[in-house]
Parts: sequence; C-alpha cells; structure tokens
Amino acid sequence: MPPHSRPQFDPPKILGQISLLQLALYLSLGLILVCLNWLTGYNLSIQLLGQQFFSGDAINFSSIAGVLTVFAHLLNAVAGGFLLSIVVKRAKQCLDFTVTARLIDLVCCCAVQGWPRTLGWWMTSVLSAAIMAVLGEWFCMRIELQEIPLRQIGDDL
Repeated sequence: MPPHSRPQFDPPKILGQISLLQLALYLSLGLILVCLNWLTGYNLSIQLLGQQFFSGDAINFSSIAGVLTVFAHLLNAVAGGFLLSIVVKRAKQCLDFTVTARLIDLVCCCAVQGWPRTLGWWMTSVLSAAIMAVLGEWFCMRIELQEIPLRQIGDDL
C-alpha cells in the first residue's frame, strides 16, 4: 500500500467518532424506547427509561415490558448499523467501533446498576453487537463500492 493511501492514526478523530457514535446510539435508543412505551401505553418516567437503558433486570423475556426493552435494543442495533456508515464510513472498522460501543455500554450499566447478571442482558448485548457490526459493514461496503465518477477530458472544472 503506498504511504499516501495508508490511513493515519489520529486519536482525536477516533475519540470524536467514538463519542459521536455513543451519543447517537443513546439518543436513538431513547427515541425508540419513548415511542414503544407510548405505543404500548406504559407511563413514561425517567426512572423507567433509566432502567430500560442500563438495568440488566429490565431486559427479560418474562414480562411485556422486558420484551419491549429487548425489542428496543435490537431495533437500536439496526439503527447503529446505519449510524456506523455515517460516523465511521469504513467497513473494516465497524467491528472495532461496535465492540467499543458495547463495552462503553457495559461500563455504564456497571456504574448505574452493577454487573449485569441476567442471561437476557448478555444475549441481547451479543445479538445487538452482531446485528450492528454486520449491518454496519454491509452499509459501509455499499457506500465504498459505489462508482467514482470520472471526468472526461475537456469537461469543465
């Protein structure tokens, strides 16, 4: 690979991308949770949203609210795949950014509620990461494989 085409290691840019991706993921999850809670008639409260965001106990398959939370996190993984194509723009970096986003989420969950002990939380997190990484790579590859328009000799600049 020629030196001029090699990607440069730029820590401020990478930290900015990580921050932007995490912020966008939490905003989209919040929007999805608010919409789903409203559609199903659950009373919206900051406490309920906080539990649905960061509590391992809220992600379960034994209640309607738990299944709703699982569904919201999986839908957010789909949105995350699309967000990767906007923020990261490189298919080969999607897995790295996905794992980083999930690790930051794990740290937030531990800070708020302690170590997640439920199987539902872990299953949802792993499935969300897989969905987000695969869709992110797919979206990025579609963008990377688009034709580059070339100008003909004599075209106006």
